Amino acid sequence: MITVRKEIQELLNEVSKVRRELHQIPEIGLDTIKTKQYIINKLKETPCFEIVEGYAKNGVVAFLRVNDETESIGFRTDIDALPILEETGVSFTSNHKGCSHACGHDGHMAIMLGFIKFLSVYKERLTKNITIVFQPGEEGPGGAQLMIEEGLFQQFPMKYIIGTHLMADVEGGKVACCKGPIMARNGEFSVDVFGVSAHGAQAYEGRDAIVAASALIQQLQSIVSRSIDPLKSTVITVGKLNGGQARNQICDHMNMLGTIRSFHDDSYELMKKRMFEVAKGIELSYDVNVKLSIDDYYYAVNNDEMLDKALQEVLVDDYVKQTPKMTAEDFSFYQREVPGLFYFTGVGDDEHTVNIHHCKFNFNEKHLLNAIETNVRLLTHFGVYHD
Repeated sequence: MITVRKEIQELLNEVSKVRRELHQIPEIGLDTIKTKQYIINKLKETPCFEIVEGYAKNGVVAFLRVNDETESIGFRTDIDALPILEETGVSFTSNHKGCSHACGHDGHMAIMLGFIKFLSVYKERLTKNITIVFQPGEEGPGGAQLMIEEGLFQQFPMKYIIGTHLMADVEGGKVACCKGPIMARNGEFSVDVFGVSAHGAQAYEGRDAIVAASALIQQLQSIVSRSIDPLKSTVITVGKLNGGQARNQICDHMNMLGTIRSFHDDSYELMKKRMFEVAKGIELSYDVNVKLSIDDYYYAVNNDEMLDKALQEVLVDDYVKQTPKMTAEDFSFYQREVPGLFYFTGVGDDEHTVNIHHCKFNFNEKHLLNAIETNVRLLTHFGVYHD
């Protein structure tokens, strides 16, 4: 288990309080105005940090200057929540019905605000400027990209950027990471299959969209098994299917929704190419019209090898090698601009086994201190912080 220094252990009550207060005001996407105001109020308690608003609608940047250099070390936390009805039964449950911090972003913000408090107390021990990014819209529509497009790195140049995510499938007291891709590139697709309706007893007079859609689903699955290098993991999932009006009527319209994932850009692009080719083949084979659209979302989260090695060196036995996950994260956009490290902070224990994106996700706040300790150790490793 990570040994947390006394100065950080003393932050537990404050970090827990912050997490629980934020937990009660979850907000969706970029519309995080209450959360933003909470963050600003907390930052005003540490006046050595400059507060900059305006990025991605409700984003906040906290900047700590310790020298005249333009470059800084960056840290990022997401601040939005999920449209999930909470069922944790905790005393500090969400006050916004149908919305909850089921992905642990309340914990991420508490980590960063605790980290800021630590840095403000020991500012004289720092040798480099620090930038803390509070970013909305991680769960969608991709607040990281918006912040970058609006000039984040022009105003706050960063040598590295570091982020973390709570994970209940990682043991509390451990940190999990790996070099290279740790989370996948993702996109979402929609398919409309247009046929011709007819009476079910006279199917030959129609063109059945259900049969065509069924064949399309089967063909989409063959892309992964027959078109993609098996060493380059990819996923095509059809998650929703709608169509038809009556049991004895030939269906003239089917709609399907799904997601695609890959750790590699070339496999991702090949998958998209083959999907359009398969759709065209279904049109010709079943005499229907197929409209396929694919929206690209986040790139693969790709950890810098040097930063991952640094994490291993500062954690030693408390570092767990993470098997890459097919889930996605918009932290990847930052990593396309500067070297970045994204690690998982373990919160799993006997009492908390439910993982993120679940209505009962919860955790012990003591594990949040492990992320603060990890960040301080990384700064020490970089020669940015001196005890």
